[in-house]
Amino acid sequence: NLKEDGLGVRKYIWKLEVVIIRLLLALGVQGHRMAKYPGVWVGERKVCSIGIHVSRYITMHGFALNVSNCLRYFEYIRPCGLGSEVMASLSELSGHPVEVETIIGNLLRYFSETFGLSCEQGNGRWLAILDALSG
Repeated sequence: NLKEDGLGVRKYIWKLEVVIIRLLLALGVQGHRMAKYPGVWVGERKVCSIGIHVSRYITMHGFALNVSNCLRYFEYIRPCGLGSEVMASLSELSGHPVEVETIIGNLLRYFSETFGLSCEQGNGRWLAILDALSG
C-alpha cells in the first residue's frame, strides 16, 4: 500500500530499480537508470523492465528481470517501444550462466532492505511460485 508506506509512484519505481541495481552489482554487473525508460540498464542494454498498475494506492505487477531467458522472443514485440536488440539477459551480461534459484535469496534480501519490509523465502514457496510463472 503506497499510502501506508508514504510512497508515491515515482518513488516506488525508483526503489524497485534500486533493488535490481544492487542485485546486479552483487553479480559484478553495473546497472543504471535511463531517464525516459523505467527499468534497469547495463550500458545501452535493458535487463529489467518495470510495469506497474496502481489502484487506490495498491500496486500490482512489478518488474521483469531477464535472468537466463531466450531473448529471441523480444523480436515479436516492441518492448517498451524499443527494438528487440536493446534487451539483454543477466547471464549474457555477467558472462556466465545465472539461474533464478541462485539469485532469489539476494533479491529478497535487497527488496526487504530497500523497502524496509520483512521477506522470507520460507520452505521453497517462492521458488515454486517462480517456477510456475516461468513454466
